[in-house]
Amino acid sequence: MRTALPQAGSISRSGTTKTAHIMIPAAWWVMTYQGQVCQIKDTDQYRDEHHRYRRNGWTSETTARTQAAKLNEIFCTEEFGVLQVQGG
Repeated sequence: MRTALPQAGSISRSGTTKTAHIMIPAAWWVMTYQGQVCQIKDTDQYRDEHHRYRRNGWTSETTARTQAAKLNEIFCTEEFGVLQVQGG
């Protein structure tokens, strides 16, 4: 069973029914390439101005390791990994 992350506060968005909750995880897992924290940017080969940054951080170690394994498979390498960053 998953436990809820501790909250640091909430922010209500004016004019809407939405509220943003500020969560403080015990740890954060970030993507690495060759041992260094990395960011992956997808680009469209036909439109240079169009790009998207892939997510590179997770609160779940399992999810982070799964994503690193997928990238290693896609790029035929073992250079992608994860690094734990201590949280609150």
